[in-house]
Parts: sequence; C-alpha cells; structure tokens
Amino acid sequence: MTHVSTPPDADGHQDGTSAAGGPGRCDNPEHLSALRRDAVTFSQIFGAKRIVIQHERDNASDVGLRRRCYLELRESYQKRAGRILAEYYSDDYSKGVLATDLGELEIMGSGLHHEVSTRLARCEKLAGEATRLLRGDDRRVCALKFYSAAAHLLAYDAPTEEGKTPDEIIADRDRVKQDLAYVDELLDQAQLYYLRAARLSAELDYTRGVLVGTVLMWGIGWIGNWMLNTWRIDSLDVMPITTLFVTGGIGAMVSVMSRLHNGNLTLNYEAGRRHIIALGVIRPLIGGLFALVILFLLTSQMVTTIKPVDNIPIIYFNAVIGFFAGFSERFVQDMLSRGPGGDQYGGTARTTPDRDTPVERT
Repeated sequence: MTHVSTPPDADGHQDGTSAAGGPGRCDNPEHLSALRRDAVTFSQIFGAKRIVIQHERDNASDVGLRRRCYLELRESYQKRAGRILAEYYSDDYSKGVLATDLGELEIMGSGLHHEVSTRLARCEKLAGEATRLLRGDDRRVCALKFYSAAAHLLAYDAPTEEGKTPDEIIADRDRVKQDLAYVDELLDQAQLYYLRAARLSAELDYTRGVLVGTVLMWGIGWIGNWMLNTWRIDSLDVMPITTLFVTGGIGAMVSVMSRLHNGNLTLNYEAGRRHIIALGVIRPLIGGLFALVILFLLTSQMVTTIKPVDNIPIIYFNAVIGFFAGFSERFVQDMLSRGPGGDQYGGTARTTPDRDTPVERT
C-alpha cells in the first residue's frame, strides 16, 4: 500500500492550492509531483534555489512565491533524507553539495576538472560506505567531514595558462598541487575516522550479541537441566553436562572480553550489523557445545591424558575443563587431536583459520 501525501501549505491545504483556490506555493508540475510522493531530490532543491536567486536579482514580483516553494521542497526533502547539516552553492549556482544527519551526501556539478571529479567520486564512495555502516553521531561527523572535502573541491577553479609567464604557470601548478594535497588530507582523515568508527561499532554490536548469547545460554542450560532430570535417562549424569555447557559459554564470553580489552579482536565490520550481532549471540553457545564435546571425549575415555585429581570434587574439574573449552579453540583442537584419528603424541593442531567462515578471528 502506497501512502501519498503533500506537506500542507500556509492555509493547511494538501492539494497544492490556497484557500482561495489560487495556486499554492509551487506551480511547477515536477515539484508538485515530488511533493505529493515525498520524493523531493537535491537537484530539485538546487534548481528552486537558483530560481529564487535569479528572481531576487531581477526584483521579480513573485519572488516570495518562489522562496516559499523552495522552502517547501527543502522541508519535504528533510523529512525523507534527514535534517540538512550543511550546504554549499557556488556563486553562479552551477555547483553545490549538501549533507544531512542521516549521512546523505548530495553533489551537483558539471564540467569539472578531472582531478576534481576523481576526488569527488572517492568522496561519494566513502560517504556511502560510512552511511551504510555507521549510526548516530559517527554518521553525522563523517557526513560533515566528507562534505567539507566536497565543498573545497567544488570551490576549486583550475587556473588557466593563457597570457601567463612560465614562472606564473609554475606557481599556479604548485598552488594546485597544494590545494589538491589539502583535499587529499581531508579525505584521508575522514576515511580514517570512518574506519575506526566502523570497527568500534562492530565491536560494540558483537559484544551486545555475546551478552545476549550468554543470557540465552543460561536459559538453555536451565531448561536442559530440568528436561534431563525429568526424563531420568539411565546412566546419564546431568550435573556434568549442565556444568560444562554453562562454563563453556562463560569461557567464550570471557575470551571475547579479554581480546576486546587487549585490542586483539578483529571483526569484519562490512558483514553488517545484524550478521555481527547474530555471530555474537552464537559465540557462547559454540563455547558450550565445545565443552560438551570435551566431556564426551573424557567420559568415553577416548582421551586419557587428562584426569581429575584425587580428593578434589569433580565439579571443579568439570568447570575448569568447560571454561578452557569455551575460552580457547586451540585447547579444543588439542583435545580432539588426542582422540581417535588425531596425533598420537597429542600435539596441538596448528591449522590456519578459515578466512571465509569467521567474522571473529581468534
């Protein structure tokens, strides 16, 4: 179902006409159509602004109507694309750039110098990536940084060499290099900020997922303990299963927190927020499952090199084994290598992690 609406005019009407039945703020069919569909573009705002300036210079009688039309287009655009943070127009209104608090970066211009066009393309690309991956203040800051670089580029005019001496031409070229180097520095700083913010955002999302997964793991452990006790399966000791599953999940959570604190946790921030959160949720569950696998190996005596110490309650032994299983994947690999088909000397498998599967690299 499509909802079509037009911002009301000064008299509260939605159909683009005033209370007296005369024309509303905008009499341009294209503008009216965009207003009704809530689909106003920057190019339409750009054109309306240019018309306002022209009418002001000519002292036209309908300059007030043109100005109200421009403001109405601007208001409608902000409802769709976010509040306008900054905008720049060249003196002749042939070029312009606009940034919103939702990360939108709109650029208008034609006949630009090749060096300018190349950098504007990079600016648009980075701004689009930042908008997709960042939120809140980080997205607004990045939008303003990329806006600043784009405004400098649009304000740049390549000097002509006609009628100049060789020394003047050399001086102009040196100035051009300095101007473009300054813009490149702005873009590099904006890109560095965006990458840092994207990594931090991914780490926060992953941490949230891990905390949710830990709570979920506790719930599964409690339900599983109740169900196993209810079923009363012969020769099945419920306590070790519950203990290792829970402590394995706790070990996985501590592992993530420790690597976050040490700066050793690397995440693929381009995977997307939902994907990162989902992987964080299943991380404690994987730790719990690893712990259960170790329990089954020890109980079946496929691995006999690790045994509980005499006169020490078995629950402590199970808790330590479960914690290590969730905390360290290398510990799990080492235990598995001691089982059937593994290294007969019990060596740790030194395999290279699969780069395609984990978002978290351990």
